[in-house]
Amino acid sequence: MGLAPILRRMEILLKLRSRVLGSLDSLSSGISEQRGE
Repeated sequence: MGLAPILRRMEILLKLRSRVLGSLDSLSSGISEQRGE
């Protein structure tokens, strides 16, 4: 018990979120490149 498991879970969520945001950025940039914008 304690803060350790909570902090670990938050760290995992932040890593997943940054990974998802990064993939979304690459997807949106790829789509805009295909449009020629």
